[in-house]
Parts: sequence; C-alpha cells; structure tokens
Amino acid sequence: MTSGFRSRIDKKEMAKYYHSITDDELYSQTKFVFDLWPTLNGIVKQFGKKKLRIIDVGGGKGDIIIAGSKYGYEVFLTDIYEDFLKEAVKRYPELSNRVALLDIFNTKNVIEFINRYGYFDVVLCLGFVLNHTDSLDAFRRGFANLIKLANENSVIVVDIMLSDMYPGRPMRIWSDFNHTLISLKDLADMSEKYGLILAEFHSIRYDYSDAKNYNYREYGSRFFIIKPY
Repeated sequence: MTSGFRSRIDKKEMAKYYHSITDDELYSQTKFVFDLWPTLNGIVKQFGKKKLRIIDVGGGKGDIIIAGSKYGYEVFLTDIYEDFLKEAVKRYPELSNRVALLDIFNTKNVIEFINRYGYFDVVLCLGFVLNHTDSLDAFRRGFANLIKLANENSVIVVDIMLSDMYPGRPMRIWSDFNHTLISLKDLADMSEKYGLILAEFHSIRYDYSDAKNYNYREYGSRFFIIKPY
C-alpha cells in the first residue's frame, strides 16, 4: 500500500480489479473474532419485529447476503455491476427479483431506489465499499445515503478503513486501487449529526497473503450502528 499514490479513484481500474480476482482472493483469509450473523441477531432482537428486511449494498455476487435468508431475513442485494447481480441470481435462484443496481454515492439513484423498493431494517455495507471513493465529501454522501435506506429503529453494519489505523494517518491509501480514509473523529461527527447510536464495533483485518503470494493486508473496523426512532 502506498499513501497518496493517486488523488482520484479510477473507476475503470476498480472494475478491472473486481472482475479479475477469484472468490478466494475476494473473501481472503480473513479471520474474525466475531461472527456477523449472531452479532447482528443479538442486536435486532430488541426491535421485536417478526420479519426484517435486509439489504447488502455493494454485495457483489451475493455470497454474504444469502446467509441472511437462513436466519429468517427478507434479503435484497445491490451492486454497481450488473454482471455480478446476474451471477448472484445464477448461484442463488432465491435472489431472483431481489437484486438491483445501486450506486450508494449517487443520491438521486438512492432516492429513486427507495421510491421503488422501500426502506430496510438492516443495511449492510461491507468490504470497505464506502472507502471506494475519491474524497471525504463523497464518503460523507455515501454514509448519508446508507442512513436514508434504513428504517427508523434499524441497524446499519458498515466496514470502514480508518486513517487512525495506518501510520501517519493518511487521507488515502493505494490498495489495488485508490481508497479514501476517514478518521474516527469524522465518523463520530457524522454519527452525532444523524443521531446514531453505536451498538458494537470490531477491528478486522483482511489478509490476502495466500492469494497474492506476498504479505498483503488491509485494516479497518466493522461498526454495528443503530438508527433509532
């Protein structure tokens, strides 16, 4: 990783990366000290709802969101790549009519999506999707749009690469393509602005060493955030 290698994200380069990697590299050898679904299930119990709608923003080929159906969630998958969504439906036919294109950084697109598909009780945005942009303003816009997707009394689960976790607290890092980082203070300010409540957070490390044959890791945190009434 090289701090400040480029000033703007190259969308073609990002697309080339995601269309060239294998599933093994995409999901890496990540080891979590927690599990997404039991952690999430423990938090949503307090809502007392019988049927929860869950959306995975930037969920690729559906390998994560599909597990939600096993826990009784009504699942929905989005991504910016149509061919990924087609592959998801091919892998998991139960996702048929439960997928759609969505650019979380495009507010107009998000509002049109909500008008068509409604709000969700759980919003997932994993794999540092919000960091896949070229400025802090764009990150803030993506974060605000995640909140728009969420019902009142809902949970947002988001992976974020924080500048505080890297030497020198860089604004950007190079990790196969450019990523914009935010500070923990930035995140705290945004959460306060929207009246959000932090339920849990965990440090995460994506280890790509086996897939790339050299020492290669990404660091971040997974936040479980409540959007209250």
